[in-house]
Amino acid sequence: MSNTFPIEELRSLLEKARATDADLKQFGAEHHKYQWNSPASLKEIEAFERETAISLPDGYRNFLLQAGNGGAGPFYGLFSLKQVKGWLSWQVEPGETPYLAPGTDPDSLKDLGDREHDWRRGCIPIESQGDTYFTYLLVAGPDRGRVVYIEYERSWIFFPREPDFLSWYIRWLREAAAGYDMGWFGLSLDGDEETLRKLYIQADTDAERLLAVGSMDKFPALSEASRDFIRGILDDWIAKENVDSLPLLAYRVDPVLYGQFLDKRWEAGLFDQVVYELYHTPAERKDLAKSWRERILDKLSELSPESWVYEGMQSYVVTHRKQAGKDGILFTDESPVSLIEQLKQEDGKGIWLCGGASLAQQAIASGLIDMYRISVIPSILGGGIRLFGETEQERLLHLKDVQIYDGITELIYEKRE
Repeated sequence: MSNTFPIEELRSLLEKARATDADLKQFGAEHHKYQWNSPASLKEIEAFERETAISLPDGYRNFLLQAGNGGAGPFYGLFSLKQVKGWLSWQVEPGETPYLAPGTDPDSLKDLGDREHDWRRGCIPIESQGDTYFTYLLVAGPDRGRVVYIEYERSWIFFPREPDFLSWYIRWLREAAAGYDMGWFGLSLDGDEETLRKLYIQADTDAERLLAVGSMDKFPALSEASRDFIRGILDDWIAKENVDSLPLLAYRVDPVLYGQFLDKRWEAGLFDQVVYELYHTPAERKDLAKSWRERILDKLSELSPESWVYEGMQSYVVTHRKQAGKDGILFTDESPVSLIEQLKQEDGKGIWLCGGASLAQQAIASGLIDMYRISVIPSILGGGIRLFGETEQERLLHLKDVQIYDGITELIYEKRE
């Protein structure tokens, strides 16, 4: 047992985190409640190591012995050794080089599905992040001791920058104790506001600069120094396609500044990017619709010019605004119900209805929807517009199929007669 293991530091930080998040608002806190399980015995750990033919990295091993056999941790908390063993459905093969390493392309793992060449070798699962996302701990190879985030269908791999389990875990405790909005913990950079501003200035690439400034979004409140810093860098990003979370930070600094930033990007011709940023806006959507509707309609035929998702299909845009059609796009002020009824009488394949709740509700109320494809994205928004509004008549559906891809579950329903 290590005499240098920082158990008192961990206990102090855990107590502070529990006090800071007394209402258990952080993701997963209601599950682990900032409580460790009782520590594992040396006998339990040695039995686990014998059964799995692995030697646990020191930091993780000492945590189990001195802090807790699972419990409080990022996301839903750390597994106990019993849970680790329960989720461990592959051979660890500690003598082989792991397939997972920083920079690994998820697509390179697609063909490693059989047990003889399992893409998860060299790793053990130590916690669930929800849905098909997990945290693994590397127990073999050159990155032994590091944690890695994975999506079970191999669509995503991410290595937090901390060099080992204990550094990663202490960072989580520090940020929880400070009351940071961690979101998906570990994707942002470590450091306070001043550190992140320095990292931005020192960065050699746009990607690193965006990561540094974007990491400021974890702070519950921004200092005036950081607000001035964000004001000062916005003009450098007006003409760049990828600005990541900069618009959201601009909104936090000043909603007027946010609007001016999007205006300038629109004037620079970044129509697709601005529409995407508006879709993810923190602002009041009705107010934005008033100021952006006409501009977007004017440029509709220019959006995604190289990858129009409905290429080869006739598209109709329902609007009260008169506008000439172009390249398979027709603008109409006809009632959506009348338009759908008319199209159903014509030759052709299925009619896809894409739009907001108001448009869908009109078609639902008239009984025109034959199939519903509802995608469930693993994120709790806490508010928003109802998918289906109030209706005078119950609509009976039949579940036809379920499809899962990239962590999204798509439920396909047919109208039940």
